[in-house]
Amino acid sequence: MFYKFFTPTKLAEAATFIHNHNTLTPRVLTFLSAPSNYYRLMIVPLIPLGVIDQNAKLVVKMAVGLETKFGHGESDPSFVISDGRRFVGMLTIDKNNYPSSAPCLGIEGPSGNTMTRHTDAGLPKPSESYYPGRFEIQLSLSDRWGTCFVPLDGGFSREMVYQYKLNPNNGLFLEIYGDDAQEKEGIKYIELSILQEN
Repeated sequence: MFYKFFTPTKLAEAATFIHNHNTLTPRVLTFLSAPSNYYRLMIVPLIPLGVIDQNAKLVVKMAVGLETKFGHGESDPSFVISDGRRFVGMLTIDKNNYPSSAPCLGIEGPSGNTMTRHTDAGLPKPSESYYPGRFEIQLSLSDRWGTCFVPLDGGFSREMVYQYKLNPNNGLFLEIYGDDAQEKEGIKYIELSILQEN
């Protein structure tokens, strides 16, 4: 139904909002800092208002490639799908947090300039300590569940059941949030598809 491969340049061009403290090269879109913690770094419209019925059975599949040098420091970006009011998605965790947390966590909350989120539990934690830089996220918007796969420990998979259901009739957006205001977030690519199930 909808498929897009976003290079850093295409991601920046498609955004209706992008935080101005960024640098862009053909290889990576880097956010250098934010005005506050949990700040929304960008919004990319995916499906316009009124195109999809509110009861449509939609599955979002997203593969995200992140800059590994930032992932060895402080870099915990969140990738979420919103209907302009609420979001569901995943928080990706940097290597520094692996001793106490899973490499990705399900999150949900109201869409806004800053994020107020409900976060899934931090365990289980991985046994490996390298940062893979690739996260595969799948979200079932109608059934309210999501998974995140990371190539750690022979394949680390995480599932979450979301409390809220999005309304696709309001339109769908990709939103990216930072975590700590002083973190650096580096995005190499996002491959995103939205499928409608029968």
